[in-house]
Amino acid sequence: MFTIISVGKLSAPWRDVAEQYIVRLGPYLPIKVIEIAEVSFGKNDDVEKIKKQEAGLLIKYLKPDAHIIALHPDAKTPSTKKFAEQLEGWRRKREIIFMIGGPHGIHESILEKASELLSLSPLTFTHQMTRAILLEQLYRCIMREKGKYDY
Repeated sequence: MFTIISVGKLSAPWRDVAEQYIVRLGPYLPIKVIEIAEVSFGKNDDVEKIKKQEAGLLIKYLKPDAHIIALHPDAKTPSTKKFAEQLEGWRRKREIIFMIGGPHGIHESILEKASELLSLSPLTFTHQMTRAILLEQLYRCIMREKGKYDY
């Protein structure tokens, strides 16, 4: 079972894209999505405090025996081929949890609980785009495995 825990709800068009990939993945890789309420903030609010509040909401969904992959911009960015190989290995493990933070990222206390960190690109994406991109890459990897994509 793969779970994506994400801060914030998706708005259109990202919601539509994400739902499309969840449906496509359904027969091959069941995915559960948990959306955590985004902590509202203003321009002068303390970013660390916001991330800590979101961490308090995220931690409730982390399972001690799960393989936790936190998306983080400073992590290594694998090629699609390497990501497909990682996915194949992850599928043999216990439950897999992907965590996507809010606009300010994931608090250090949660990153410390991650089994590994993953970056989808050296570019910066919104947390809404990130979920859609992650789902597309999971789908691409599964289709590569099935011989339908070679890239």
